[in-house]
Amino acid sequence: MKIAKKLTATVLGLTFCAGMANAGVISNWNTANVTTDAGPYAVEELYQSTLFTDSSKTDSNGFIGWEESDVQAPGMKVVTDDVTGSSCIMTSGYNPELGVDVTKQCEDGLKSSKRFKLKGTVSGAPMDIIFDVADGADTAYKVLHKLSDYVDSEDWAGFTLQLGFTVDGQFVSSTANDGLGFSDSNGNVFLGTVSSNDIKAEVLSGYFSQGLAGPIDKWHPESGYFDTTTRMGYELTATEDSIVTGATIGKYEELFGPWNTIYDIPTAILWDDDSDPSTDDLLMANCAGTFNETDNTCVDAAGENAWVTYRTLPILVDGVASASDGVAKPVTQAVVETWLTTTDDNGNLAYHTDPIEDLANLGLTYWLTIGDTSGWPVQSFTMRFIPIAVQ
Repeated sequence: MKIAKKLTATVLGLTFCAGMANAGVISNWNTANVTTDAGPYAVEELYQSTLFTDSSKTDSNGFIGWEESDVQAPGMKVVTDDVTGSSCIMTSGYNPELGVDVTKQCEDGLKSSKRFKLKGTVSGAPMDIIFDVADGADTAYKVLHKLSDYVDSEDWAGFTLQLGFTVDGQFVSSTANDGLGFSDSNGNVFLGTVSSNDIKAEVLSGYFSQGLAGPIDKWHPESGYFDTTTRMGYELTATEDSIVTGATIGKYEELFGPWNTIYDIPTAILWDDDSDPSTDDLLMANCAGTFNETDNTCVDAAGENAWVTYRTLPILVDGVASASDGVAKPVTQAVVETWLTTTDDNGNLAYHTDPIEDLANLGLTYWLTIGDTSGWPVQSFTMRFIPIAVQ
């Protein structure tokens, strides 16, 4: 018997806990429609698991990618043996803080690279990720990943995510009370409509990197570069079988327009503050115009210098970068040239230009729960992602 109960009063939806009969757990990622780049793999090189439209592996609309490091092939995995007892779908590899013998787990630290990287290459076309299930207790899975626009010259307006089943090569949508649904972290499947505005971010959220925008909190000791108070992202609306994007959050659209394709993102000047290639470099300035990589100039439509910084000062004070205040200030070309010729104690260039890749990568967090699978057409389920192009 299925028992209905409410979430907290702030959540705009009802939930149900699935029954125990014929319950299922994810046994593995079904790769019938996937081809993973073969090894051996070289550190810092890019690889991918290509997602094809069907098992014939003829056409593809996207891939799961990784840079070889503590993140390793095939780029995604299912965890059912986390030390905390939780289960999740996350990136594959080892915990960089504990060493190569300790595999990544759901509850690893914030900077341990937990999100798998899903890249869409065709707008409006589905990317299907299929999981096999086996008998077991009802299980809630936290899903951690990034969704990125890898469509040439085409920005996105958002995406839809549907749950369903791949039956004889065809996608069949999940229906109400069928033992598969998006849920809260306790496995209570959404019966109504739930907004990310009304639920904890750890349960349902879609944000761009906090390093770009956001306040200091218990996970982030420094505020974001472009905005120190508000994260940038999308409102998400979830039902039992779908998640869709709504309005944008924060200053993303004001500063950059629609969700940027990776092929047309702004360029920044980054500082390697610790001479450690395994850590993120600090964003010191950004091009608010058109960047010329030949001479490292950035100009606006009038041909004027358009390098800016959102930090309090465009210089280091006692070897430390100033905090951001969220206000754009001009940076002269002379300062840019000084940065780009400065070396660290090892004689390596300390600053470099690079596209701000995180502007193309939306970080997603949500939960799904598997309950009674006796009515399923197959013993597997499909997550179908469809990116939406700007019209």
